[in-house]
Amino acid sequence: MQLQAQTLNEIEKNRVSLPNGWQLTPVGKMLPAGDLPLNIIISPSKKMAAITNNGQSDQSIQLVDIKKRICNRY
Repeated sequence: MQLQAQTLNEIEKNRVSLPNGWQLTPVGKMLPAGDLPLNIIISPSKKMAAITNNGQSDQSIQLVDIKKRICNRY
């Protein structure tokens, strides 16, 4: 599998400003991960990921199909 690098314009369009004035420019593909994701584990087949959400809202586990970029919350 060959990965393609992001361009500077693609990175800049995802820039976010934090309340303290700092700015972040995340790289890679983004998926909504819920409230305070603390743990991620990748399946041995490398097809699925499990993410725990441990914030103030409902505690949950998200299962992510990595290739299809589909999230299911439990």
